[in-house]
Amino acid sequence: MSMTNRLALAVPPLLLLALLTDLPSLAQEVPRFEAFGGYSHLRFESTTLGFADNSNLNGGKIGLTFNLTPYFGVVGEIAGGWGSPLKVYDGLVGPQISYRKRKATFFGQVLFGKAKTHVNINGPATSSGRAIAFGGGVDYPVTSRFSVRLIQAEYLNTHTFQLNQNNLQLSTGLIYQFGHVKVHKPQKIPPP
Repeated sequence: MSMTNRLALAVPPLLLLALLTDLPSLAQEVPRFEAFGGYSHLRFESTTLGFADNSNLNGGKIGLTFNLTPYFGVVGEIAGGWGSPLKVYDGLVGPQISYRKRKATFFGQVLFGKAKTHVNINGPATSSGRAIAFGGGVDYPVTSRFSVRLIQAEYLNTHTFQLNQNNLQLSTGLIYQFGHVKVHKPQKIPPP
């Protein structure tokens, strides 16, 4: 079993375990929006395209999360990885669950969208196709407005050039947080 497949199988159960072990504190402020930007490393399965080995592509990722509740949000991400002679881009959107405990935020997400692969060996060739990603990560606050994404690990399945590629994407970077999710606490009814 490849490292990508092992990671893809390990991340969701670990995140679910973290979510079920303890309820987060409702007193913690939850941002309405989280804007992410940072470095991304993509282990791209380029052997499906005729390469001798998989490709390690360095690049960047940006994203925006809209938190509907303290535990659930919608995220959109755009990422790119570059290496010679290969470039891979993806744009994805989907649901995200979050668990906030002792300052850290643990999250898991499933994203759907498009991928674009550009190869330039004997002339340029480009193909676009569907992309699906699932994984999670950990954010840690530095100030009330900024957090550091310690790690985000995702299994990314792309379908370009009419072939499936099973990829691993790791990211890290900074998050700017703004707005607040209002947490409604139940009101006590005074005795008659």
